[in-house]
Amino acid sequence: MTPTPCVPALPSGRSKWSPGRSNRHVTIEKGQTPYKQRYRIERMFGHLKVNRTIFKRCDQLANSFLGMVHLATTGYWLKFVSAA
Repeated sequence: MTPTPCVPALPSGRSKWSPGRSNRHVTIEKGQTPYKQRYRIERMFGHLKVNRTIFKRCDQLANSFLGMVHLATTGYWLKFVSAA
């Protein structure tokens, strides 16, 4: 990755993680796993935003919104199953 104005280069020997506070009770997991999980969820929402009803949240009731989400994910699931 080349340094850009938005992503400055790190000096050699430095990591992306800054140390946590000394009084923190829960340690933060470090590594690639949180990034992979976040990327997977962001991709799912990106796929769901193709359906404008879900993107704009046009449905008034939570049940109809959830029904649209189920309908959209079923379509993606069928594409996945037929490809496998």
